[in-house]
Amino acid sequence: MPLFLKKPNYVEALPWVGFNAEDIRKLCIDDDDNSVLVGNRFQLVSDEYALIVHTETGDVPLNLGDWVVKDDRGSFRCYTPELFEATFNECKEF
Repeated sequence: MPLFLKKPNYVEALPWVGFNAEDIRKLCIDDDDNSVLVGNRFQLVSDEYALIVHTETGDVPLNLGDWVVKDDRGSFRCYTPELFEATFNECKEF
């Protein structure tokens, strides 16, 4: 029986470290430079460490160390540090 290897999907990703909200906002501008996504995807709340990501599956509050990932289709997902490390390898070039 033939075997197949799933093609890799390249993603852009940043960890939430508590003070890099602007970097994460920049990550979440779509390929068409649609600035509407910036306001719709993130909401800073009263706690300076609380950042809420609006994903296709609902609102996700980020904990320190969680990763925001933009996939090759422009979708956003959030990963705990452990799941991110188990799922992704850093790619130096694309």
